[in-house]
Amino acid sequence: MESNQHLETKVNQIYIDTGNLLQSEQVKRQATLLPDEEAITGLNIAVGYWKSRNQLTTIENDSKLIISQCFGLPKEKIDPQLRENCKITVKLFIYDEIINLLDDALDFILKSLNTDYLDSLIIAIQSTGETKLTMDKIKRLWNCAEKIDLKQVRDIGLSDLDTPQLSELYQSAKLIKPSSNQINLESCCVIPSEMKEFAQNNNVKLLTHNDPKDFLADDKFRQLISSCGFDNPSKWSRFWIARYTSLQKHKGIVQNKGYILSAKKSS
Repeated sequence: MESNQHLETKVNQIYIDTGNLLQSEQVKRQATLLPDEEAITGLNIAVGYWKSRNQLTTIENDSKLIISQCFGLPKEKIDPQLRENCKITVKLFIYDEIINLLDDALDFILKSLNTDYLDSLIIAIQSTGETKLTMDKIKRLWNCAEKIDLKQVRDIGLSDLDTPQLSELYQSAKLIKPSSNQINLESCCVIPSEMKEFAQNNNVKLLTHNDPKDFLADDKFRQLISSCGFDNPSKWSRFWIARYTSLQKHKGIVQNKGYILSAKKSS
């Protein structure tokens, strides 16, 4: 591997792609992993594989380091005829309000999955505290989401909005209305009746999840950055994490599941 000093001076952004974890025997043996545990396990596997193969040639001219685990299998673009028979969904956990975040995530995810579009994108604004998300922050994010090309994402929703938040955002959205809202059943065992009524009246899908509020804990993140060979992980911050799944539409069989982490170094 090249020196840590080389990494510190040359790389400003990292992408770590776990590849299809359904092909990972290590993950298969830990079938009871929680979502965040599965993510960090897969990300660590990818970093370990990269280090063992001395993959530093993946540094691009724009100071981005790409670490990808393909389990020895080449990635091929999905046949358009076969693509229509599978459903690709992505949940995007975001940690930053940088306006180009969604573009950065979407461009990399589409390239990684070798597809021209996603069937569904759910955006989850991450919060490490108990403070309720403000409507200003939610609306700023949605203003960016409304700029997404619908040829690239056919369905866009959000995660963990309560009924007043969902209602206000829906009314204020000008170009694209949120099509779904994911609800954490750990904090809400029964979906409120007013949420059900609003969703039914406005054709909003209600989904459930069991993801933690802070999907990738800061200590786990810094350990991961350190394992990549960076001496000062405190200089790095989480940018976004994507969980992607691909399944056969009519059979409900999951064909591909994995995670992508993007991290940025502070200036």
